[in-house]
Amino acid sequence: MDRTVAWVIVVVASVTLTNCGQVPTEELEQAEMAIAEARASEATNYAPDALFEAEAALDAAKKGIDTQGQRFLIGRSYEEPIRLLADAKSAAEHARDVALAGREQARLDAQDALVDAEMALSEAEAAIENGSLVKKTPADIVAIRTELKEAASSLEAANVDFEAGKYAAARAHAEAIRARTMIIVADLMEAKKKAT
Repeated sequence: MDRTVAWVIVVVASVTLTNCGQVPTEELEQAEMAIAEARASEATNYAPDALFEAEAALDAAKKGIDTQGQRFLIGRSYEEPIRLLADAKSAAEHARDVALAGREQARLDAQDALVDAEMALSEAEAAIENGSLVKKTPADIVAIRTELKEAASSLEAANVDFEAGKYAAARAHAEAIRARTMIIVADLMEAKKKAT
């Protein structure tokens, strides 16, 4: 009977020591993968706070893992690092989702801005066709046509940015083109009013 009791104690102690000392490798890999996916989704641009929260939880978990690794086997507990890794994974998934939604909204905003810029250029061309250059000097006419040609070229560059996924740059270019073109349209309309 003494041997049986001793044998049970050894088995229970072995199982306990094995479970206490297991580094949460799978949880660590899952958290790191979730953070990598968030970064790939441009969370640094569209969800920086959520990404920071995920990275901070991951760093704290790694420190906890290191701290537990320095303890005696029987005193190790990875409960807190496992909780932090779950927090890191959850925050990273949230960052990824927010980033994807933000990127889509940026795409839609850039698309709208490009359409508005194109319409402004069309409006300027229509104003020229309708005789708005009547009271303009030849130098003014050349300057207006040159400016509109440059705006059309800039619009092409904005479309290239858009196709490359650079939505903020595309939107900024398109809005600047529209603003400048609308000034030209207003000037042309004023000139036409004075001519009549």
